[in-house]
Amino acid sequence: MTNMFKKSLVALALAGVSTGVMAADIATTSTTTVSNEYLEVNSTVDSNAISVTLDDEYTENDFLILTFPGTNSVVLGNLATSISVPSQSVIVGADDSATAAGQVCDPASGTYAGSADCSNDYDTKSFTVDYVLSDTDDLGNTYVKYRVTNLGTSGTSTVAAEVPFGSVTVNSSALQGSSSYDVTYFARPNYENYSGSGLATETGVDPLDTADSASLFATGDQFSVSVSTPFDQTVDVKDPSNRTLFVDAPTNQDVATFTISENTVDVDGVPTAFALKATFVDADVSISGNNMFGWLADSDPNNTVFDYGTQVAFNPANCGADLAHTAGEMTFTCAAGSLGVAETLTFTLNGTEVVNSGSFTIDAVVNYSDGASATGSTDLESADLGMWDVNGSVTFIPYMPYSAQSEANQAGLAIDQIIYVTNKNSSGYGSGIVPSISVRYILEDGTEGTLSNTDLGGIKADAGITKITGQVRQALFAEGLLTSSKKVALEIVIDEDPDLIEVYSAYNVGGSDRGWVQNDSQRVFN
Repeated sequence: MTNMFKKSLVALALAGVSTGVMAADIATTSTTTVSNEYLEVNSTVDSNAISVTLDDEYTENDFLILTFPGTNSVVLGNLATSISVPSQSVIVGADDSATAAGQVCDPASGTYAGSADCSNDYDTKSFTVDYVLSDTDDLGNTYVKYRVTNLGTSGTSTVAAEVPFGSVTVNSSALQGSSSYDVTYFARPNYENYSGSGLATETGVDPLDTADSASLFATGDQFSVSVSTPFDQTVDVKDPSNRTLFVDAPTNQDVATFTISENTVDVDGVPTAFALKATFVDADVSISGNNMFGWLADSDPNNTVFDYGTQVAFNPANCGADLAHTAGEMTFTCAAGSLGVAETLTFTLNGTEVVNSGSFTIDAVVNYSDGASATGSTDLESADLGMWDVNGSVTFIPYMPYSAQSEANQAGLAIDQIIYVTNKNSSGYGSGIVPSISVRYILEDGTEGTLSNTDLGGIKADAGITKITGQVRQALFAEGLLTSSKKVALEIVIDEDPDLIEVYSAYNVGGSDRGWVQNDSQRVFN
């Protein structure tokens, strides 16, 4: 395109038409890296310096035009209104006496490769460029127009002259939602007054213009949370633990390490730190998991504030303030000193409360400022914080009705339960250990408890089908839970591979009306 346009200029000159434009190269001292959080708390952002090196002969009143993405994206009051191009070496021709073809003439020494003379190739030149106006082009981008106003009398060429436009101030709203932001340069001869319309391509530049672009800004999210060590213990379903302890963990502890960090941004394939960034204030952190915190017990029930005792610990304790939890979520605050510092969270089981298996997820909301009064917050992308496995099968039956009974193994009750365990181990156990069964119950008022394998009469889940209806009902009666009619949720716990275990659950009323209860070992498809 550049060569084609230069040839067009030659043709115009031969035809007697005055012209002298338009090739040039635009550059910035470097791409300014700015975080999205900085843009949220600062209304404007300054670029690094912009310069344009002219590659053609420019004449007075030729137009030099900078285009910026977005409507009203540039703060006009901060633009340079008059630019004095200092006296500098410019190219005035090629010395035919050069003996080294293709070598670049050194303007300081006036020679090719320090020998052949080329002093006639260079001259010095200074001139002035003045601001004309700024407007919006047909594509909704902001263009700023300058004009060559005084070429002066020294020198005869503008080729290789560098025009220092300096820094521009861009409205933050123009950068938000983009990963990069470029400035584009093109020019028009003095007889063609560019008005933001005309022969425009998708870049908003006349296809005859030799446009050039340079990167002004690279943007990205400033903060993230990462996990270097996830939780990874296994809950023991066997007696005497009954899901209150870990397997092969004498201390009954598990640790996870996470870090809230500052990101980098990609600049030409190189990870680069943010030059302009927000000030980290603190972070509101949440760790979630389905009923993964129900095991926590108040170490001092007489205290008005939940006492975690040794069950939860932070190191180096930049995090942990405002600690609170529900069955499915734990929340706390990380202070300003936590940024970039790995924090280790340690859970220590109390050995009395039942522990669920499942996964943990960490989320964080970072609060930041401009270092003064403007503040903001951002939700970080969630991270996997590990999981607790279980060395057995856990099947949840969400509902099972029981009639009141006054004696053990009482017959003729209005409601009967039907609970079967199927063990699909086709090879059997021979002289090995047959998996034991235990049950966790939840009453209508939220009361929870465990029926150990001993409470269930030592029943085993041997290969095949095992009915456990009577053992469960008798154990509930022995606990004093069936003095009145009850609805009870049950978790059937078996120390065997969950892929081998299925549980059937139902009940009948009056011996004939059967109600099937779906549990989570069963799936129903259309």
